[in-house]
Amino acid sequence: MKLKMSRLLLGVAAGMALLAGPGAPAGADEAPGTYVEVTFSDSDLASSNGPGPQAVTESDRFVLINGGAGWPQDEAPVEYLVIDEPSRAAARAVEQAVATLDGFITTRSFSRVSKSSQINPCTGQPNTVSWRSGDGPGGTLAVAGVCVNTQAQAIVGFRIAFDLFDTWATNGDPESFDVQNVATHEAGHMAGLGHVNAP
Repeated sequence: MKLKMSRLLLGVAAGMALLAGPGAPAGADEAPGTYVEVTFSDSDLASSNGPGPQAVTESDRFVLINGGAGWPQDEAPVEYLVIDEPSRAAARAVEQAVATLDGFITTRSFSRVSKSSQINPCTGQPNTVSWRSGDGPGGTLAVAGVCVNTQAQAIVGFRIAFDLFDTWATNGDPESFDVQNVATHEAGHMAGLGHVNAP
């Protein structure tokens, strides 16, 4: 099934609230040294399932983040944790979403783990996909923070947060937002893709 992505809105204030919380130091979007966290906040237009306007075509347009930053070549997989997920099915949907993008990121692979020693330099914590309190139903669905080493133009960490107050599903429920669909979009940011804000 092809994923249909609609035009997305950038809302940094609501997005930063989702990324805040345990393990997210104040000012993490401005990490010291050569690291910066590029943040993407995605509205309720992000899903082809669920309430709100629906995309009718797919876009083949994209932009690279931070001047073309990408994951550096390395044999070791990038580890990530899935935490506070609403169900096991939601965690599996995240894994499937990451696997969708994993095939296109030829320099690295990604692996869900239960414990990780890999640290995101922008947060001081492991790479995570989580569900957190956000702005409530509608509005911001999910946020991705991508940690970039600006000197090397390399992506070195990430975190993704879903708003737990939105209604999520993995079974195609038309009244809910599809976890895998939204997670695939967020994984696109993790892969180094930015928003195209043109229709």
